[in-house]
Amino acid sequence: MSNTRQPVVAISLKMYFDPAKTLQFVSALAGIEQPDAELEKHGITGPVQDSSSTVATAALNHVELVIMPDFLSIRECTRLKNRLDEPLFNVGAQDCWQADEGAFTGEVSPKHLAQLGVKYVEIGHAERRKQFGETNEWVVNKSAACSRNNIIPWICIGEINKGDIEACGEEVWEQIKPVLDNCTGQLVFAYEPVWAIGAPKPAESDHIIGVVSYLRKKIDAEKESNKNDVRIVYGGSAGPGLVESLNGVVDGLFLGRFGHNPDNVKKVVEEVGSVASKN
Repeated sequence: MSNTRQPVVAISLKMYFDPAKTLQFVSALAGIEQPDAELEKHGITGPVQDSSSTVATAALNHVELVIMPDFLSIRECTRLKNRLDEPLFNVGAQDCWQADEGAFTGEVSPKHLAQLGVKYVEIGHAERRKQFGETNEWVVNKSAACSRNNIIPWICIGEINKGDIEACGEEVWEQIKPVLDNCTGQLVFAYEPVWAIGAPKPAESDHIIGVVSYLRKKIDAEKESNKNDVRIVYGGSAGPGLVESLNGVVDGLFLGRFGHNPDNVKKVVEEVGSVASKN
């Protein structure tokens, strides 16, 4: 981690939570207790926030916390965020389309997501590449669409099969380079080796360190003066204990199902903050 790049922990809820469960989850992360009807009679309608909550812990550790619900829950999540005394987390989406508007039935516009207060959009997850045929070209176009709407693209990258570090690094660099060429502003690349997604354990630390270091060197050379606008996080079966083993090469973690438990998220946030403070 770099002291010039803010560490980040993000949680994708995928399609596991309905809107009601999503709000329960986000409220738990924020340590919010909703006022009862009697208090509301007296005009007390704002949430009461627990200072020991996960989002408060993230703020204390200078870690950015990002929650990526399904599309149906985005509006309520941003509303809840905006009701807090301090907006201690950011909201992301799990996909978007590459055009701002038009005859694209069933798609979601990055322009409209920006209007809802979305800060990040996840693009190119391995599940979407495999199940929906998402191509590298689509990933580049969607990333550019986010950038022009002041949304930070959160691009999932990773080699399909395990190999030596240089070969894996080159395979992943081919996914990164076109995005760098077509986007301005901040970017987050979530390194998720496809072979490690959903596995009982993440990729070996030496492999992650090697590939991410390879990519970081390439990115820094490509971006030069604004190299710190680009963060790299790890996201293949990530959990507690991993960041400490990575020698500070990543800027945070991207959590899937493990992050659907607020207690797990808090542990990871504390660990990421601790590692960041040492670098």
